[in-house]
Amino acid sequence: MAGLLGYKGFFAEQADRTRILEQFRGGMGKVLVATNALGIGIDIPDIRCMIHLRWPRTILDYSQESRRAGRDG
Repeated sequence: MAGLLGYKGFFAEQADRTRILEQFRGGMGKVLVATNALGIGIDIPDIRCMIHLRWPRTILDYSQESRRAGRDG
């Protein structure tokens, strides 16, 4: 999906991914394409929508990833 959207950050080095995440957290971007690694342990309060392209591997993964969108009310 990242390739179809032309989103280069998904294929970037770790330092670039960190920079992209910080830019997203700072409001510089409305869409972030990520793996489930981002869904666990990251708290970004303004996320209103989470789209799963595939079913998460476990119900715990689904729960943790989906809660990212529910924290903003």
